[in-house]
Amino acid sequence: MKLKKYQRFILISFIAFLFYISNLYFDYDNSVKTGTYRRMLTSYDVTSNTFLPYEIITKGKIYFSDSTVKAMRRVEGNNKPHSLIKIDDRYYSSYPILSGLMAVPLYYLPLVMNKIPTLLYQENLLNILLLGRLSASLYTALSVGLFYLIIDQINKHRDVKESKFTYLYLLFYALGTNIYSISSRSLWQHTSSLLINSLLILLLIKAKDNPKIVKWLGLLCGLSFISRPTNILFILVITTFIFIKYKREVLLYFLTAGISVLCLALYYYFVYGSPITNEYIARGDTDFNTPLWDGLLGNMFSPSRSFLFITPPLALSFYGIYRLLIQKNKNYTDLLLSFLSISFIGTMLWLSTWWCWYGADRFGYGLYTEWIPIAGLIVYIMNLDFKKYQRIIFIILMIYSFYTQFNAVWFMKSRCSKEHNWTFECIKPAWNK
Repeated sequence: MKLKKYQRFILISFIAFLFYISNLYFDYDNSVKTGTYRRMLTSYDVTSNTFLPYEIITKGKIYFSDSTVKAMRRVEGNNKPHSLIKIDDRYYSSYPILSGLMAVPLYYLPLVMNKIPTLLYQENLLNILLLGRLSASLYTALSVGLFYLIIDQINKHRDVKESKFTYLYLLFYALGTNIYSISSRSLWQHTSSLLINSLLILLLIKAKDNPKIVKWLGLLCGLSFISRPTNILFILVITTFIFIKYKREVLLYFLTAGISVLCLALYYYFVYGSPITNEYIARGDTDFNTPLWDGLLGNMFSPSRSFLFITPPLALSFYGIYRLLIQKNKNYTDLLLSFLSISFIGTMLWLSTWWCWYGADRFGYGLYTEWIPIAGLIVYIMNLDFKKYQRIIFIILMIYSFYTQFNAVWFMKSRCSKEHNWTFECIKPAWNK
């Protein structure tokens, strides 16, 4: 029986979710036996978002009580958890909290049923990390389902029939990119940002046939910024595209965006005392002092940080972007992708000057996880014109990408330290370690 589109979306999301949690028992069991937490918590950046749902549900707070801070110290082994900032004797998340807020529904039943009554014991701490992993895996799986719907729209606009390669490419997208090794592993900002940005791209494509959709995109753009402020160029480019193509909808677009902006301003005012002070400003993490050429070379050619070595099929996106930008006669989706490509390249240039251009201990090109839908879509469109031998080479590169991501998830704990930026250590086989 032929499945309807929404049924395929559910099935693809479910299958992706199963893949993402396939080594959850291994990580949990290893943590119990070793008395450690780092297999279940892939970075200290995500500790606050992982524990925030617990605080909201059990104590009704968006700041962290002393008992929860102590638990977070145990998990990290630090006197002060990395992802907290102290303001007026209260500890708040030092990172955007949307991923934690989105996880609240998945934490709710276990917590109200008192399955995690206290944070005093290792088992309970691991169960909090377990809920965080499940939440991240679910939302990332939904992002994969959305990417299927995006591809379906592209096929429709280009009069291309769905083929077996479509599903092979979806498998590559889900398991051969940093979507697997970063977004699905913990409640990063990337997790919520990937989901929201994927939905934005899908709705922008569908707006060609239904312009009424546009007015709600303002709300999603606001949520994209709340999720990860470095999405600002993505949002500005979308706003420009809407102003050019949908002038009648612009006012309603800005009105719905105002809802998100107001909520964010109130949060900033409540926490930091100013509606324009965010987490990065509050902790003094706004140094863009890396020479552009140094950071850009790393992002383009580092064995541990670039598409080229981690996910070589995505490296083709840069050529695809060049072709898009010089193309004279653009249809609707080509024009949209040209705009989105500009936001991607602009963000890469910008973040290449950040002091931490390599993304700390994130595996691979972690800083650009939420940009994979744009790069992935451009490469998919390029594939539609590939000859047979080109497709064979591409599939070989996809298989290599499966290896790098599998190796990262199962054996590298989704991490790669900065001292290996210019070595091959982070992509070497690690199963014998």
